[in-house]
Amino acid sequence: MLIRFRVSNFLSFDEEQTLSMISGKTESHSGHVIPFDNVGILKLSALYGANASGKTNLIKAMVTMKNLVVFNEPILKDRYHRSSPKNESRPSLFEAEIEFNGRLFSYGFEIVISEGRIIDEWLHELYIDRDSSIIFERTGNNIVTNFVGEDKKRMDIYAEDTVDKNNLLFLTAMRSHVRQTDGALRTFADVYDWFANKLMILDSNVPFIPTRSLSEEYFDRLNRFMASFGTGINEIGYETKPGMENVLPKEIAEDMKKQLMSGKDSPVGMRSATFSSSVDYRVSLSENSSLVFDEIVYRHKGGITFHSHEESDGTKKLYSLLANLFSDDADMTILMDELDSRLHPQLTYRLVRMFLTNDDLPNKQLIFTTHESCLMDFELLRRDEIWFIEKNVQGSSRVYSLEDFNERMDRRIEKAYREGRYGGVPIFSTVFPLGERK
Repeated sequence: MLIRFRVSNFLSFDEEQTLSMISGKTESHSGHVIPFDNVGILKLSALYGANASGKTNLIKAMVTMKNLVVFNEPILKDRYHRSSPKNESRPSLFEAEIEFNGRLFSYGFEIVISEGRIIDEWLHELYIDRDSSIIFERTGNNIVTNFVGEDKKRMDIYAEDTVDKNNLLFLTAMRSHVRQTDGALRTFADVYDWFANKLMILDSNVPFIPTRSLSEEYFDRLNRFMASFGTGINEIGYETKPGMENVLPKEIAEDMKKQLMSGKDSPVGMRSATFSSSVDYRVSLSENSSLVFDEIVYRHKGGITFHSHEESDGTKKLYSLLANLFSDDADMTILMDELDSRLHPQLTYRLVRMFLTNDDLPNKQLIFTTHESCLMDFELLRRDEIWFIEKNVQGSSRVYSLEDFNERMDRRIEKAYREGRYGGVPIFSTVFPLGERK
């Protein structure tokens, strides 16, 4: 689970800003809180703000951190906060406090984005009732750890291989060294695995394609959810398309076979422009090792089948959201930009309510941006689940929570938000921006 995320000097964020998933003083909707020792962790955060306020930038900051940790993907050199020339040489901060397998960690780094140079990096274990302990701290080319014995000897060797690579995170380098049998050093793999496998960036504009085998029970549950939204769809299933392997270039077909035969999860999802940008396939191997392509189809009332390109974008997005939000993967933190795009307000409301009240989603979190003010309802959300992002005249974004306002539970917060009470709404410079009224 994500506990807190901090960022500074990145895109529209100048000074350090924090998104916290720790529950506040609000006592309503106790089921929205995941208990951890004496701390409550929220299942959801909804980010509001005007266009260009920085909502998407907060999601981008978390995605950027993940990509550097997991893929060593360089940050574009102009992604620092460019309102002041001094920021080009000023370090940018990325830090995440997480819970993984019952342990709390704080992992972060400072990097001069314009140079791709890592200044500081740290991994601490956090405790509820005592001070944190250092797992490692890196300052420039110096790495300090708390390991002893054989673990320390191995750490020193790994550190020597990494200290001169000031564009490579030590956590990323360590992931290639540690193994399941490495004892205390396994902590590096655990934290890396959280970023790689527990922090999910959901592109809700791409239709759902299964990336692993799905149980019939899970698939039935998804279809029951879909039918309850009144789209007229009773079921989403598959139709085998023979001969599709012959359409693929030979080298692509062979590569797909190798991936499937190597033991990777099957069936494997594919959305390929080779066929059509609006056709989605599930790919698997037959008994004679030929590729089998199953096209995702939508079955409506009366048994009528429609292909993906015949369905509305909203319908396809809804199924994608249901499939990912209500999967049986535990301990996932899902990031999504513009949850409400292409969806009716009442449908969005129902989707969020289902996520928050579903008891089959152990420790799953959802963080999303939205303009849908109908979600600002104390019958649906807690004060501490609603966040605002506002940009000042200098172009710097500020992140703050509705919890800061301590609003009464009977207040119509949607109306107050529209009136600008909490900020995070557009400020128009003129009533008639296209010219003087005649």
